Amino acid sequence: SYDPQKRAFLFNFGSERTRPAYNADNAWDICLNKVTRNNDGTLTVVLVHKGPPQSGRIELTKTYTLKQREDGSLFFVSGRWDFVNNHLVSLTGDYQYYTEITGFAGNMEELAMLGEVDGQPLLANTPYEKGKTASLLLLNPATMHVEKQLDLQAKFEATDVRLTDKIVVCLKDKIITVDQALEETKDLPLPPAIKAKMARKPEYDQYGIPDIFFGGYDVSRDLKTIVYADEIGVKLFNIADNSEKLLAPSVLIEGSKLFNKSYHRHPRFVAHEQKVITIMTAYEGTLGYTLCDLETGTAKTYDISSESSSTGCIRYDSGLLEVNTHLYNREKQTAECKTLYLDFRTGEIKEITLEDPGDTNDIRWPEHCYVGQDYAAFITRKWDSSDPAQSMFYLNRINLKTLQLEPKIISVKAAQTYILGVLADGRILFWYNLNPSENGVCLTK
Repeated sequence: SYDPQKRAFLFNFGSERTRPAYNADNAWDICLNKVTRNNDGTLTVVLVHKGPPQSGRIELTKTYTLKQREDGSLFFVSGRWDFVNNHLVSLTGDYQYYTEITGFAGNMEELAMLGEVDGQPLLANTPYEKGKTASLLLLNPATMHVEKQLDLQAKFEATDVRLTDKIVVCLKDKIITVDQALEETKDLPLPPAIKAKMARKPEYDQYGIPDIFFGGYDVSRDLKTIVYADEIGVKLFNIADNSEKLLAPSVLIEGSKLFNKSYHRHPRFVAHEQKVITIMTAYEGTLGYTLCDLETGTAKTYDISSESSSTGCIRYDSGLLEVNTHLYNREKQTAECKTLYLDFRTGEIKEITLEDPGDTNDIRWPEHCYVGQDYAAFITRKWDSSDPAQSMFYLNRINLKTLQLEPKIISVKAAQTYILGVLADGRILFWYNLNPSENGVCLTK
């Protein structure tokens, strides 16, 4: 709350609390190191962030400048964080290291690899920060340098863009197509019927479940057909005559008070546009996949998804990989952890045996798996809760033609590791980050 007499914001804990000593135990391992009063009346305060007690290391120093008010209270003027390079990160395996992607000054977490153009990875940079627009980049993998960049002057997410014979960006009012050389762009107005679906304002129940829903859309290569999802189900829309066909309805969930309906989300044309796949929503998670066959008019469901799964992350017309997914048997009240590959063309699920699956109880993020044209890659990990610097991250590769597994081709100690993409020849583009002093971009050989 704001105290006008003290001209400061105060924390109200509901009861009087004693002022802690400067060296009191702190749950965040942050300790006061030094306070200096400067000649201009300001104070310089240095805090240190320590690692686990048994490590004896300092990981971060925080330096703040404060000024004093007339009543003696202090306020912050400026500050900086300085991370200590303790040389905790180590990599093993056959790879090429780069300090950064030159020509790219953004956030690595906002990069997504869409595919390849003449051997060069095509990346989408989708900044989250307000006011910044998305762009497309062509990367030279030999030099890790951005050869070409195109700012689309639009804001979209990585799930809104994909690469076929051209780059297609699905926006709320139009579809932007870009040639693979990043030179020519064209705008196609979105049909009014689809725009109207997106413009509706839903109402939410006490659990946050909407009564109306729009789950995104995709467009065919010839730009004549749209597949989209609403609260009714996933539908095929003909742009020429505005006709539409229901491919699969939303699913009613019996016996659930929290979430009584599962909606289709992120529909995608797959299997040479002979099929459409969607992810099914659920309360705080997903319920599985639905694969619609446009030739036979049938739909098949797969209960194999995890918390972070999304068909919006599909980059190639090959398949889906679910690593360490938990398959629940509701009758027996048991669960099995398996790694499964869903082939779009055949609709078959094949199990991939992992001799060492690593930790299996953590949420897997989309950046921990990438299905490419002929190869897929995924990350497994072993987390050390007593000292995260001892944690291990492993890159694994799968040949999608033979489903042959190459386990632990790269090992990374201490640093969170993320897959940016997999090239056609099987090389994995990945990056790791512990702090600003220990990070990098790598390409397997």
